[in-house]
Amino acid sequence: MEFRAAHLFALDTITKLDNHQRVAYTAVTRAKTSLALYHEGSVPGYIERGLVALEGAPSEAPSLGELFGGASK
Repeated sequence: MEFRAAHLFALDTITKLDNHQRVAYTAVTRAKTSLALYHEGSVPGYIERGLVALEGAPSEAPSLGELFGGASK
């Protein structure tokens, strides 16, 4: 299943336990359009590295032309 938006709460409580990592992975990979991450403290290193890698990602949604090969915006 995929969802247009996914929310992952208490991100700072995710530990290195396999079950916690699986829940985080499932939440992240099921988000189609937006992913909201909520935390109060520090987040696990593997999630932080993923977020840093996304900083260079475009923040503006692509136009229909860009998505389907047309030149128009």
